[in-house]
Amino acid sequence: MSPRLAGLLAEPGRLHIGLLAACLLVSALSGRQLYLDGANYVVQSLIDPLWYPHPTPRRFFSILWSTWPVRLVGLASPDMIALGSFLFGLACYALILLPVLLLLRTRVPAAEQAVILTGFLAATVFLANFIVTELVFALSMTTVFVILTLDPTLDPRGRWRLLVAVLLVASYETAALTNPLLAAGSVMRSGAEAGRSRANRLLVPLVLCLATPFQVGFFVLNPWPNPGGAKAHFVWIIAGVFTAGLLALLGAVRLLLAAGAPAAILVALGFLVPLSMLLVPPMLGLRSRAFRYAYPSRYFSLGALLVIALLPLLFLPRFDWPRRLMDWVGTRALSGLAAVVIAGFCGISLMSSADAVAYRKTFEVELARLGGIQSHAHCSVCAAPQDHGRVDLGYSWIWPLYSMAYTMRHQDRPPVILVGPRGIAGDIDAATVTRFLERQKAQRQLKRKSP
Repeated sequence: MSPRLAGLLAEPGRLHIGLLAACLLVSALSGRQLYLDGANYVVQSLIDPLWYPHPTPRRFFSILWSTWPVRLVGLASPDMIALGSFLFGLACYALILLPVLLLLRTRVPAAEQAVILTGFLAATVFLANFIVTELVFALSMTTVFVILTLDPTLDPRGRWRLLVAVLLVASYETAALTNPLLAAGSVMRSGAEAGRSRANRLLVPLVLCLATPFQVGFFVLNPWPNPGGAKAHFVWIIAGVFTAGLLALLGAVRLLLAAGAPAAILVALGFLVPLSMLLVPPMLGLRSRAFRYAYPSRYFSLGALLVIALLPLLFLPRFDWPRRLMDWVGTRALSGLAAVVIAGFCGISLMSSADAVAYRKTFEVELARLGGIQSHAHCSVCAAPQDHGRVDLGYSWIWPLYSMAYTMRHQDRPPVILVGPRGIAGDIDAATVTRFLERQKAQRQLKRKSP
């Protein structure tokens, strides 16, 4: 490996950004975004551009961000599932790329930059595999706001921070906790914002604090989703395992660098280890089998979100212990960890994309044998996925949406709707499914009659 290439790999930079952008593009092309919530948002936004999944607007901006391209496609043609899915993927994965790109331009010290980058990407690993649109949006916008706060030169007039503050009000329920932290950091650092008007410096924290009554008020009107899952010990075990794993990786990077190991080798291993799973067929479904950890892992992501929101306060000169801790770890070790996390994220993304393509092919072979409204038990890979080396990727309410996406994609095949054990449930209703099926049948009849 040439010294120049080794230097480029050793620390986060443009090479890492290019790799990350390429992997996220592959993710969108492979259809990873069509799992669970993604299938719901893409299919329903296509067939009804005015559809909204939640009774209250607590997540309005986050859902609007990812679905507005799909809604425009739906206005043109409700069956353009390939284009709609791709645009949805681009919108969602852009939320991961945006803060990383912004960090390239920042004057934030390298150690602080590495801490932000590591926390942000570590929080998105599972959320990107099974896209949790709203939490990714909150993570992205919170991280962008923190970067703009730590480096006011990126936004001299404060206009971008004001826009991000507005978007964060209706992003995710956690804004009720994290936005006041962002507001406090903004106020405490107001002395470094001489280029901004006094009105702007007051308006940004005020808008941020609006999130708390907004989110709490609408939650009182409609207390859903139920936060009772936080009481389960399993979610805290997952969060603890993720945190311990990240700290162990930091310790390993620090020790290996101190022993003289090239940082470039560590980065290469971070990229290649996940990809090596592609060489072992039974391991290809590892990402799918990890699905059961997707929702519990949100609590680790929420913890990372809180830490990121705290950084403008923790990095104030009056608090010297964060800097002493970073000095003890070392800027080189922190930057090396950030580079390894980026490489690992990219390797996991490519492995997950291959897994998504393989699963969809198996699923579509099964659906090609069916037609009309069918029980999911008639689809062997759905009823007994373990016989195909796969796992059940959906709760029972998602099967109609998976099969609707398949029906949109294959206009030359009979339309099929899979129904789970509890019937049609969740965000989609039976009337919508019936209308969809009738429309698909009518379209196919017209095509057969046309010369």
